[in-house]
Amino acid sequence: MFIGKRVLSNFFSERRLKKELGFKDLVLIGLGATIEASIFVLIAPGAEIVGKYLPISFILGGALALGVALVYSEIATNLPEEGADLRFIFKSFSSDIWAFITSWLVILGDLSYLALNLLGLTVYLKTFLPINQLAFSIIILLAITVLNLRGIKRTSLVENSITMVLLFFLAVIVGWAFFNWVGENQIVNNISSSDSFILLPIIVGTALIYSSFIGYEDITSVAGEVKDPHKNIPKAMIITVIITTSLYVVLSFLSVQTIPLAQLKESETPLLLLAITNNIPSFIVTAAAILAIVSTLVITLLVASRKVFALAQEDYFKNWLGNTNSSGVPTQAVLFCTFITLILTIIGSVKFVAYLGNSVYLIGVIATTVALLIMHRKNPNFGRWFRVPFSPYLPLLIIFVSGTVLIFVETRALFYVFVWGLIGAFIYHLNKR
Repeated sequence: MFIGKRVLSNFFSERRLKKELGFKDLVLIGLGATIEASIFVLIAPGAEIVGKYLPISFILGGALALGVALVYSEIATNLPEEGADLRFIFKSFSSDIWAFITSWLVILGDLSYLALNLLGLTVYLKTFLPINQLAFSIIILLAITVLNLRGIKRTSLVENSITMVLLFFLAVIVGWAFFNWVGENQIVNNISSSDSFILLPIIVGTALIYSSFIGYEDITSVAGEVKDPHKNIPKAMIITVIITTSLYVVLSFLSVQTIPLAQLKESETPLLLLAITNNIPSFIVTAAAILAIVSTLVITLLVASRKVFALAQEDYFKNWLGNTNSSGVPTQAVLFCTFITLILTIIGSVKFVAYLGNSVYLIGVIATTVALLIMHRKNPNFGRWFRVPFSPYLPLLIIFVSGTVLIFVETRALFYVFVWGLIGAFIYHLNKR
């Protein structure tokens, strides 16, 4: 039972994370984390609300995402450390306990997002494979855990390959549907009741589909492993949002232009319906959906573990969660994230986990943006490498919009977020003792 201290020291030695990520890696990480299950299912309920103007909702969602990307770019560029957003909260807030609880909540959001995609993958595969959902979820979770433990460079290589294949499939879908639409002049009459008062439905539609943009901010969580972060991080964040927004706008445009609205809004798999309508082989959409979810799973565990590691660097259970193995991987942080995700997956409710993730994400955006405004007052020179334009007006607008959307989150999810916050407060005082 005895293991030499030297062996343990070599395996779990505390060392800085390796800087191995370039601009292309960051863009692919951002795209892989952002393009996930949501875009494959949200076009239908979005069309039910907005009708043929759904692409405008995606444009507005992309504009909001770009604003948030600028906030996170300033933070990660001026503080290029692992888990930059959480480290920044600690540097900005004067109260350690509120900074800790906010960070604790943000980590729950990432793990809820991870569990949601695990459940979504198993639900999707169950339609054509006889599998046990819980057992399959555990197997997939263990597989991505092992991959993450091998090191960020290997994880990045796998993630980059998956994302590039995913982008190829999505390009095929878009190109095929577009040329079919142009060649056959296949336009349907999708005039809906929303035409009589279009502004409110577009805003409501934006609130619904905005979760499709979540993920690009994960770039900030690996800032400590980025080469030339002052140059690469802002460019990667902006390019990621532009690519995803363009992709979503085109997909939603083709959907409402080629599919009758009554048929589109009742579909559980709107992109699969788009493929069938435009004579696209359905396996392309199926493969794209699976690749999108798998890509998100890999990146989300990577990002969540770096946030836990960043929390440890603030002297919270540093001896347990703040160590790295010989490959520079925060091993205990990865295993901690796997354990919490397993619990959320066992709960098995897609809707509940989704509400958890969305509510905590909005809280995180608000807290991070407030922290940025505080930092601007404490240190006017903070944004020397990159600064959010139109400050403080753009950050204040982001806080207002995020808070408005948060009002419409399910009450039960907010209650459990509150409970998780109380657990965080208990852990904070336990660590201080």
